[in-house]
Amino acid sequence: MKNSMNKGMQIKLSMAAMLIGGLALSTPAMACDAAGPNTHVGQVLSVDGNHFTIRDAQTGGPISFTADEKMQGSMPAPGDAVTIKYSGHEKELIAESVE
Repeated sequence: MKNSMNKGMQIKLSMAAMLIGGLALSTPAMACDAAGPNTHVGQVLSVDGNHFTIRDAQTGGPISFTADEKMQGSMPAPGDAVTIKYSGHEKELIAESVE
């Protein structure tokens, strides 16, 4: 009886570990794609005037933005977790909103 209890507990623990591991690995990798088009998700690394840089949740790399005129009074702070709606292309990304 003791062996069957141990085996059942081992199976439950293994399944829980696989579920937690799968969620931990998939969530950041899909963050930007799941947020929608022209959207980046990440953490603010630096702010300089109307420019700021985030660490992208999907790639882990830095991405820099110029704040839209409408955002001038609501810049994010370093360390903030943000979702950014933007326009533009690789050479200049214009942040239209930051949540």
